Amino acid sequence: MTAKLTTDYFKRMLEARQGTQHVEATDAAPATAQVVPLHTPDAKKAQATPPKTDALAQLDTIQTDSTREALEDAIEALNREFFVSIEGGTVCIFIEGTNPETGLHELIGLSQAEFRLLHANRTVTTTDTNGNTKSANLADVWLRAPQRRQYPNGIALLPGMEAPEGVYNLWRGFGIEPDRSTKKAAPLLWHLRNVVCAGNHDHFLYLLGWMARCVQHPAKPAEVAIVMRGGRGTGKSTVGRWMCRLFGPHGMHVLHSRHLVGTFNAHLRGVCMLFADEAFFAGDRQGADVLKGLVTEPTLTIERKGVDAYTAPNRLKIMMASNSDWVVPAGIDERRYLVLDVSDCRKQKHAYFDKLHEQAEDGGLAALLHILMHHDTSTFNVRQVPSTSGLVDQKLLSLPAFDRWLYERLYSGAVLEHDNDWKHEQRREDVTGAFEQYVQSHGLGRYERTDAATVGRHLRAVFPELGETQHRETGSRNRYWVLPELDEARRQFERYALSGEHAPWPTD
Repeated sequence: MTAKLTTDYFKRMLEARQGTQHVEATDAAPATAQVVPLHTPDAKKAQATPPKTDALAQLDTIQTDSTREALEDAIEALNREFFVSIEGGTVCIFIEGTNPETGLHELIGLSQAEFRLLHANRTVTTTDTNGNTKSANLADVWLRAPQRRQYPNGIALLPGMEAPEGVYNLWRGFGIEPDRSTKKAAPLLWHLRNVVCAGNHDHFLYLLGWMARCVQHPAKPAEVAIVMRGGRGTGKSTVGRWMCRLFGPHGMHVLHSRHLVGTFNAHLRGVCMLFADEAFFAGDRQGADVLKGLVTEPTLTIERKGVDAYTAPNRLKIMMASNSDWVVPAGIDERRYLVLDVSDCRKQKHAYFDKLHEQAEDGGLAALLHILMHHDTSTFNVRQVPSTSGLVDQKLLSLPAFDRWLYERLYSGAVLEHDNDWKHEQRREDVTGAFEQYVQSHGLGRYERTDAATVGRHLRAVFPELGETQHRETGSRNRYWVLPELDEARRQFERYALSGEHAPWPTD
């Protein structure tokens, strides 16, 4: 979950620090961590080393034990909350804190100017051996202190790994503790099998293996995204929220495409589980290329405003849910997505979902985490994605214009709309005219060529043995394409466009 540093948030922090010189230590381990960037236009100006004021220079010569102890206490208190590190070639100051609304630990990036503003009302006052009082701003004292907390080698997300020296590890573990009481997970597993997978056991086994692989190998990208289609109130989003809960600080639920495939994506830096809920338009060609990379590529390009883009390992596992028929762009040999059509057997059953959510929070999720941690994945191959009717639909909906037109003609059983059946021989001018009419009616005139040579090339790609013939009619010779019979034409189309998978036809 991404936090926002609002005016109220700043006000609360300033009020908490008003009149104090240091924050009390705490032994509580943070539950979560993620970067929430904050940038102002003058941030780069603030990168320069602060001038050494007279007060700071005088503090360097202080000799009394009480003064030294006071300074050390103040610096130690700031070290519990703040540290300096590098992100995208820019030196930043980071705050470790707890979001007052979610209770989750956050990592908030500040420029030096913002850090000084936050502590502008905090000074360190000391007395030397001669009784002279000296004072300096606490922010400047901490920034210049040799013992300030810093990670000069940057920030990294290293799940289950030891961070190298000088590197801050974003990984904070899972959001809940696993529970051996596996019976508590029974209602959750039932929902996965009978609702999300609509009772298909093979699909359920793959989904369970995918989820277990995510938990057992949090440092690896999933390579395959889970896509759940269904109507409102069917429970398709439930599993995505569950997985975000399991990953706690490293799970994110997004509702807009810019948070999934947008240019500025620093919010993904600490994320392992990303749930996109109605957050993607399959017709977005540029976004489609970005999504493919998020699913399968080993690295990500991270960019936040005001900071140079940099490369980081891809730790993402992506789940998507949508009410739309067309959810993701899918090519002929697509194996990036498991597309599940969620059953409506519990649609709008509010009592069922209220009970399910109660069971999930009352130990069900903890038990599910234990099951996933110990599920045998030794023979699970994430790239062997089950073929589903949902994926076939995505392929058909993603077809380019000519292939989409040809599928509609094959489905209707006639090349020309005014024909009642499939004719083995079709005059070239009639075929090109029919395709041109389709292109114009769909507003594709600027993008598609409809001349006979182009249409013939498309037809031969689908029907390798496409024939040609001529017939003399009304004193002239007309050229015809010789097409396969309808059943054979449909089979050849399936081999070409769907890698042999069965397409829905009206006779099925």
